[in-house]
Amino acid sequence: MTAAINVKKQGDINIIYSAGQLQDKDCFCLRDVIADLINAGEYKIIIDLSKTTFMCSSAWGAIIGSLKMAKRGGGGILLAAMSEEAKAGFYMANFDQIIDSCETVDRAIEAFHK
Repeated sequence: MTAAINVKKQGDINIIYSAGQLQDKDCFCLRDVIADLINAGEYKIIIDLSKTTFMCSSAWGAIIGSLKMAKRGGGGILLAAMSEEAKAGFYMANFDQIIDSCETVDRAIEAFHK
């Protein structure tokens, strides 16, 4: 099963919703969605991983690789509502040392407004 990737704007924050397995071509799609947002001057990005059942290393690379660009623009990338499958890879690779995560999308929105 491939991933479904959708974006919803809420104020000055863009929320990327991912569902399914982020692997192969979906990683490029995720990378392109993030790049398009950043190129449009949209630097506050939340990625909702609540319905993501698998993430390959390229998916993590797309997120981590875009983080620096988002921060340069005065924003960042926050992960929200990670599924157990996403959490496993996140903590195994020590990504918690690089990128912040929140338990819910609402908490991630609050984190951007602090």
